[in-house]
Amino acid sequence: MTVVTGKVPENSFNEVTVKPASRPFRYFQLTSLAAIVVILIVAGLGLRFIFRNLVLYEAERDAIRISTALRDSEIDRFIQKDYKGEQCLIIAPKEISEMDRRLRIFLAPFDIVKIKLYDMKTRIVYSTDLEIIGLLDRDNAKLLTALSGSPISKHESKDKVWDLADEEREDIEIVETYVPIQGPEGNIIGSLEIYKDVTYDLAMADRTLVRAGAVLSVTVLSVFAMLRFVIRRATEAINSRSAELAAVNKQLREEIEEVKRLEKDLLSITERERRRIGQELHDSVGQQLTGIEFMTTVLEEKLSSKSLPEASYAAKITAHVNRARDQARDLARALHPVDLDANGLPSALKELAATTEHLFDGVSCTLRCDNFGPINDTSVAINLYRITQEAITNAIKHGKAKKILVELSTDGTRSVLTIENDGLDFPEMQAKGKGMGLKIMHYRSEMIGGSLDVHSGADGGTIVRCVFENKGNDDIAESNYVN
Repeated sequence: MTVVTGKVPENSFNEVTVKPASRPFRYFQLTSLAAIVVILIVAGLGLRFIFRNLVLYEAERDAIRISTALRDSEIDRFIQKDYKGEQCLIIAPKEISEMDRRLRIFLAPFDIVKIKLYDMKTRIVYSTDLEIIGLLDRDNAKLLTALSGSPISKHESKDKVWDLADEEREDIEIVETYVPIQGPEGNIIGSLEIYKDVTYDLAMADRTLVRAGAVLSVTVLSVFAMLRFVIRRATEAINSRSAELAAVNKQLREEIEEVKRLEKDLLSITERERRRIGQELHDSVGQQLTGIEFMTTVLEEKLSSKSLPEASYAAKITAHVNRARDQARDLARALHPVDLDANGLPSALKELAATTEHLFDGVSCTLRCDNFGPINDTSVAINLYRITQEAITNAIKHGKAKKILVELSTDGTRSVLTIENDGLDFPEMQAKGKGMGLKIMHYRSEMIGGSLDVHSGADGGTIVRCVFENKGNDDIAESNYVN
């Protein structure tokens, strides 16, 4: 197949209009901006959650350190054994006042606003709120958790709290922590409850988060603005290039269509020349050879009647002329299958199969038609005939085939032409040829809107299958086998 290439005219792009970024690009910008805002909000909430958890974690660690220090400095001397011999916390009332003074001094730097000391019976043995000493707190779930050996913390917002200096604090954030107290023998003997004021810590975390969010927002929006500028410039360049490519593509499509038209015309001209030459062989050369055969037969009879030895030479000439006439007839039929016009494709393929067996000794060529619908388009029939002719030639010449099966079938508007042989497998067969015949078969199948598939058979050999739309298959021919 010849591919025609041409130079694109310089004025091909004069009418191209480059459009600026349109609705899809604006939609992309708005979507991206909304996504950035959502990401910043989610990131801010996530960081706020992390910072607050860090504050709670540090408050719990402070409570554990404070409880350890209190136990070592104050509580150890109040650990006594009860009447059962078990260790417990016992603080005499006369010692509470002095202990309270020392604890307030000790806890002042740690921003502690309240402290309670419980024994294992949930009794408050000490509190900065002296009025509640001696009370039980059996329903306190957090206290029970601490008495079981696990520290626990909870963040709460308080409207009003009295600190260790007996000063009122309003609208503060508190971390309430319960820490188990271990005795010298390692057993739990009570719990320490600590209220730590984390208002300042949380405020600092929020301010830090706001500053970080502002910096992050400015950075992200700056990057977005830069990307928007770059994308806009790139989009304009792409639009411009796309317009140029569209013009080139249109030019190429027109050239391809022109090439296809020329190829179709060339194929049509070739077919007409085949028909003309075949007709000439049949009408002119064939008739002349028939006349020569008649003349040599008469000459042979005259020489034989006179008993001349030249009669045998005349008989040989007659035989040679007869063979030449048969060969010219077969060649004429191959170039111009008359049955395509008169009786359709099956009859022409039947004649082709018979001619193949006549020309090639030892080759069996069979035609099978199963429910094959008639083809009303002569050009389709001619191309299918040529595909079959080329496949048979390749099978014998390159594939060394001895058995060839040509099959036609129709299912609805879909018809299939199959040429199967017992020769070499397809890759070996293809290697022996130059591939031009296969290309021509593919091209002919494309000309009729079909598809061609060539592959090796399950038991060896090669199968050529052409699938095409048959619009003239309303009357399905009866199944028949022709050998």
